[in-house]
Amino acid sequence: VLSVAYYVTDNSKYSGKAAELLRVWFLNDDTRMNPNLKYAQSAKGKNEGTKSGIIDFHSIYRLVDAIGLLENSKEWSQEDDLRIRKWFDEYLTWLKTSKNGIDESKSKNNHGSWYDVQKVSILLFLGKIDEAKEHLETYSKQRIDSQITEEGKQPEELARTNGMSYTQFNLKALFSLAELGDKVGVDLWNYSGSKGGSIRKALDYFLPAQVYGDDAFT
Repeated sequence: VLSVAYYVTDNSKYSGKAAELLRVWFLNDDTRMNPNLKYAQSAKGKNEGTKSGIIDFHSIYRLVDAIGLLENSKEWSQEDDLRIRKWFDEYLTWLKTSKNGIDESKSKNNHGSWYDVQKVSILLFLGKIDEAKEHLETYSKQRIDSQITEEGKQPEELARTNGMSYTQFNLKALFSLAELGDKVGVDLWNYSGSKGGSIRKALDYFLPAQVYGDDAFT
């Protein structure tokens, strides 16, 4: 929000506060978050985190957009930018190589979709365009193939306790992936899977629920 406020108004009080928050969370040695989600959704005495905890960082695509809006600000230096890109590069390595990261990438429901959103948005932020495009062309298209039926249903989400909420949540992830695809010439909006499923059909199936609620899902 602060980054957008700066972008719209050119007022340095917004960029200054945004830069401060980014430094506290990601750059300052005594306060920063380590570049991993090893302890996300951990149970003390039971485990050091689970793969499912990775989804708690699903809005990271908004964060990299915010950083981009600050790039012309005097309060956000080139050194800041280089250091935070290093943080994201290290996090991306963890996301791709850790057990939790690999296991989450294999998730068949919204967890897998949001994993893709995280990975692709970071790849684009780091300028790794070819790798981002390859992921969208292969894995993200496979998400559509496996998650959406010809009728537009998302069986993995409908099986949950709140089918409407999870269907919407996964559809939001697929929309985000399609928007990322636009940046590298990969059209997921009009892609139709081998089983006839598509984002468009998933949306058409979901829309009646906005009027009739969960009873619309049969």
